[in-house]
Amino acid sequence: MYRTYTSEDAPEAKSCQETLNLYVEQFVSARERVRRILKGVRDIIKRGLEKGVSRRKLLDLINASQEMKQKQRITESQFARYCREEFFELGSERKKNGTPRTSAVFGQMIEERLERKGARV
Repeated sequence: MYRTYTSEDAPEAKSCQETLNLYVEQFVSARERVRRILKGVRDIIKRGLEKGVSRRKLLDLINASQEMKQKQRITESQFARYCREEFFELGSERKKNGTPRTSAVFGQMIEERLERKGARV
């Protein structure tokens, strides 16, 4: 036997409307959460990546900060996605198969490394 329902059978839930609206307004995706957290240090991250500092080292420093003590940590994959999206112009030094990219950024990095080695000698 099937039972049919009408609009009178299911009254509107008014008691939780304010709480739900507040939650929905405050909810952000994980991607947006990472973007908001790193908003203040975006330029520092960019300079670090331009100088060749590894993403892992940058992420370790971010997760070790006082602000992140009470929050959920940023994962490596979230940080990698953030770097790809925010600093797409930097690209990566190597293609997936391990061969160097032939971009201007990569050439510039090689020149900087050679200059640094020349300064040491």
